[in-house]
Amino acid sequence: MKTAMIISSVLVSLLLVLPTFSIQASFASSPTSCAATDLHSRLASLASDVSSQSAMILASQYLSAEGWAVQSITFNSIFYNLQFDKTTCQFTMQSVGVVYDSRARNVTIEVIENTQTTSVLNTTTHVLSIAGKTYWSGYQFNHASSYDSETYWTVPRAGNPDTNYCGNGFNQECILAVWIGESTSYGGQTGFAQGGSFSVVNCLPLPKGGWSCSSFYQLWYEYPPAGWSVCTSNVLPNDIVWGVVAWSSNTEYVQIIDETSGATCYSQKSGVSEPSWVQFMAEFPSWSTPLGSGYYYLPYFTTFKFYEAEVNFVPISQLSNPYPSYMTNGPNGEYNIILGPLSYSGSLGAYFTQTWQTSSGT
Repeated sequence: MKTAMIISSVLVSLLLVLPTFSIQASFASSPTSCAATDLHSRLASLASDVSSQSAMILASQYLSAEGWAVQSITFNSIFYNLQFDKTTCQFTMQSVGVVYDSRARNVTIEVIENTQTTSVLNTTTHVLSIAGKTYWSGYQFNHASSYDSETYWTVPRAGNPDTNYCGNGFNQECILAVWIGESTSYGGQTGFAQGGSFSVVNCLPLPKGGWSCSSFYQLWYEYPPAGWSVCTSNVLPNDIVWGVVAWSSNTEYVQIIDETSGATCYSQKSGVSEPSWVQFMAEFPSWSTPLGSGYYYLPYFTTFKFYEAEVNFVPISQLSNPYPSYMTNGPNGEYNIILGPLSYSGSLGAYFTQTWQTSSGT
């Protein structure tokens, strides 16, 4: 990290008009015996202790010193990486992430800072990626107002569906995104907030032939058209994840908690109208670089389910007029993922399954 950092007065003036967020949403249920309202108030207290403006100034100074021109980057969002202890119902702040997008380079930049926002711990970049609704599998619901949407799922274990399938070209990893979202229009075209887990497979060629494949898992969120942001990689397959997207006072909140590891991803965006659409989805996302654009491949997985899925505290199996999204990219129109029917049970609440069938055509 460079210690001498100079930032232009133009950059400072741009930063000073960025908002400082307040957190007021409420959440219905909880991944443990901890009261959901208590969990939220603790998250709110920890987040309010962090000066978002100081975090953005530090991040922009750092990027300026590293050669990023202010004209080439756009503020995306801020996230909080926390650790949740379900035995004490307490969160510990781990780091603060300030995220920018560069359309000129087609990358998202994450500047990770210490909790005092006094030093940069590291930076990561990845290609700009946005959702593509024709590559979704799941259900959407149109609701007059959607101030609290939530669900659980178990992180799917990802595998290589075929020889070298997850490594046969530029930027062609296999990624399964499992997420919950809210928006002001069908398909997340406006006022969109989403968050969830990634299950990723990457295969590299071996010198003497064959392939070496590895997998990893992450928690992420996104406010399209801005790119996605990865909060933490402290995630394993079969971890239980609780996802909440909530709205209050023109602010959207995304809260993703890995109940098994305690890893927590928390973010918010102001200036968002009240959502009326809710999505519970599996997806293989897109990528875009100066060299071209495309989609990540769909990895192999078995079956996972969304369960205890609710909108405004109502099980989604009780909501009228669900809009199913089918992932059908096979050469003969085959379903890539078999979407199960909306169901309800006493132990699972409202649930539905997603089952891999083929990655052909992805």
